[in-house]
Amino acid sequence: MKKAAIILVGLTLISNMVLAQNPYSWQSTNVSLGRIVIQNKKDLGITDEQQKKIDPIMNEARNNTKTIMDKFKTQGPDSRETMQKEIQKNSEMTDKKIEKVLTKTQVGKAKDLQKQREEQIKKQIEQRAVKK
Repeated sequence: MKKAAIILVGLTLISNMVLAQNPYSWQSTNVSLGRIVIQNKKDLGITDEQQKKIDPIMNEARNNTKTIMDKFKTQGPDSRETMQKEIQKNSEMTDKKIEKVLTKTQVGKAKDLQKQREEQIKKQIEQRAVKK
């Protein structure tokens, strides 16, 4: 029992030291393809027909994310990682559905925009960590 308590205290101290070095380390830099498509419809050349197919996919994704968050709302901070994994899985499934609606050229361009946005977020997180 003492051994388990010592290990728990040690892990807590280590995680606190990591967060003290970078308090934003828990933030995700992942940006969903759906969000990129919505924000860049014109640049990607999304047609009205494609938009009619994308809208229900995004509505379903939002509803699924809300359901996941509601499920974990009462479970406390220890469940954050599990919740993030479920949300990430939902996002990946949504991205696959959206990719089926887009042309190969649109998918390539959207993924390039996605990488650029993720890099921007990563830099912002690093800059905030340096300021602290």
